[in-house]
Amino acid sequence: MAINGILMVHVISEDIAATRKFYGELLGMSEQQPIAGEKAFGEVGGTQIWPMPVMGSDQEGTPKAGDIIMVLSCNDVRAEYLRMQEDGVEFIIPPSNPYGPWEAHLRDPNGIWLTLMEIPIKK
Repeated sequence: MAINGILMVHVISEDIAATRKFYGELLGMSEQQPIAGEKAFGEVGGTQIWPMPVMGSDQEGTPKAGDIIMVLSCNDVRAEYLRMQEDGVEFIIPPSNPYGPWEAHLRDPNGIWLTLMEIPIKK
């Protein structure tokens, strides 16, 4: 298995302001702005928490308020995709690179949305 660690956790929220207040003010996590217009918190052990709005789709499998998306780092998304498919894992979204790095999306046996992303972990 070539998973290097957790890059970030997206918290899907209907109330972004309350979510940001919770992580920033109540938990005291430092606010960051890794992408213009976006706010993340933490870098607790190298992992960021990103509040995200509900994606607005009623399509089956789309994350809903209260869901999380755990983003995992790996060295080669396409190789992991092929290896995991051979083991019977079904992917929601096959490997693509819409935002730059390669990524693929699946759910674990508990229904948690996982994103495999080809970004190295900072050490």
